[in-house]
Amino acid sequence: MEQCAMDMMDLIRKLNDMGERVIFLGDGVPVYREMAEKNLTVEYDFVPASNNRQRAASVASLGMEYFRQGKTVTAEEFEPDYLRKSQAEREREEAEAAKADKVQADAASEGRA
Repeated sequence: MEQCAMDMMDLIRKLNDMGERVIFLGDGVPVYREMAEKNLTVEYDFVPASNNRQRAASVASLGMEYFRQGKTVTAEEFEPDYLRKSQAEREREEAEAAKADKVQADAASEGRA
């Protein structure tokens, strides 16, 4: 399944449809664990809290393995893979849209005057 941001119930439905065992980890586990337990029909596990977050040592270990396999990129080639826009970007877009709406509304009201 391709990475993407989605509603947890949509994810649960998709996982059930796939019919494969699932392993959950990360900071969403405490928030969504109960929902997953109530709604999943496939086998699942939760990684213990002591291992369910990224650690610098794990990232370094994976980086070394990629290097050994020749999987490298230059700093210029590196691009982060964001699942969604940052909160600051979303808020800026909302503010810009509200400003554009106000300009249109002002222009419309001036045209009627």
